Amino acid sequence: MKKVLLLGASGFIGQGVYEILRQEQDLRVTRHSRSPKAGFAVCEVGSGAFIELVKDHDFIVNCTGIGLSRLGPSRANNETLTQQIMASIRVGPLDKKNLFHLSSVKAYNPEKRRDAYADDKWAAEQVIRANDHKVQGVILRVPTVLGRHDKNLLPMISMCKLKLLPLVTSELPALHVIGVESIARSIRQWLSRPPERTLQTCYLLSDDTVTYNDLVDEVYRRLQGAEGRARLRTVKVRTLFRIYKVLSFVDAFRRQRKLFPWARFNDLFVYPWRVEKDVRVIMTRSTLSVLVGAYFENVQD
Repeated sequence: MKKVLLLGASGFIGQGVYEILRQEQDLRVTRHSRSPKAGFAVCEVGSGAFIELVKDHDFIVNCTGIGLSRLGPSRANNETLTQQIMASIRVGPLDKKNLFHLSSVKAYNPEKRRDAYADDKWAAEQVIRANDHKVQGVILRVPTVLGRHDKNLLPMISMCKLKLLPLVTSELPALHVIGVESIARSIRQWLSRPPERTLQTCYLLSDDTVTYNDLVDEVYRRLQGAEGRARLRTVKVRTLFRIYKVLSFVDAFRRQRKLFPWARFNDLFVYPWRVEKDVRVIMTRSTLSVLVGAYFENVQD
């Protein structure tokens, strides 16, 4: 039986991955958490207890992730967290630990866009590559992920309830959107293969793409039905630019942020993120209505 340590198991993606992997009879999955939770192995990353936890497992699946709103010079970030994980791996000169690390399509940023999240994800990847003498496995770059337990949709849903999100008349970037099930399936396939002593980088992308308009239209349809969708306003991107700037300014004074962070504007309305050449791309099927529907079904449970 393969012993799998799942990091970030209490997060949106981690929860979904665990629900799928726990059904596999040949896997024993341990969920790790930094805060007390029933059914989790609880300890700080980098502590003695964490080092022993890593040592006791054959495979590490890293679904931890610190989002844009929590990044900052005085706060934790993905680079620091990855450094702590790598420092906790103690192996012999001929041994390597099997690692599956979730990254983001934004990590590859050849145009040097101003994006703190992209920079942090790239830095985290570099930490892993600098430790390739200790780890082997996969760095998987994923796009937007939707589904059950998802909190990423909350800003959009909050604004749609207030009827603040219009459709856009301008040409929009094509966005890849996938479900947690696709990530879990990739992890399961990796676990089923004989370990390789290399460290590979891959993309997991959807076989079809959507735009901001598609996503907003689907959320409105869930909230208001066909009649509400027929009355949606349309604006140009430059008009929405002004709207977002005002909303982000107002949002800075709110204790619980529910609106889109300003840094997401370019992702949705200006340009898509590039795929690095000569890096393997895995295509997965995804249907926007199914992914958004899974979120709404979970809310009603």
